[in-house]
Amino acid sequence: MVLIRFLVEILAYGGALLLASQLLPGVKVRDFGSAVTIAMVFALLNWLLGWVLWPLAKLLLFLPGLLTCGLLFFLVPLVVNSILLWITDKLMERFEVKGIGPLVGAAAFVAVAQALLNVGRVRGR
Repeated sequence: MVLIRFLVEILAYGGALLLASQLLPGVKVRDFGSAVTIAMVFALLNWLLGWVLWPLAKLLLFLPGLLTCGLLFFLVPLVVNSILLWITDKLMERFEVKGIGPLVGAAAFVAVAQALLNVGRVRGR
């Protein structure tokens, strides 16, 4: 069951990155196979570094989040995914992001994929 969730997550991230490369001019992914490979590296980085980045981003945005009645907490996935995608960009030759705007845009695509996966997990239990 865990392997199936992981594979679905990889395919969702790969699809999100491929869609981002089609819609955002600064994001380059060669093909779907490359997108899946990039998604695997992204998921591995999320697993290795996410346990540090997610709480750190939540801590840094805590006070501003309270001042905005929690609306700023929607930025936590964008911040974390942007950092992880930037690292993925530096590690992979098949993936290229030119500029901060396309990086945040691609992070938004991945964040939407993560949100859809989390909705599916809640309903699937």
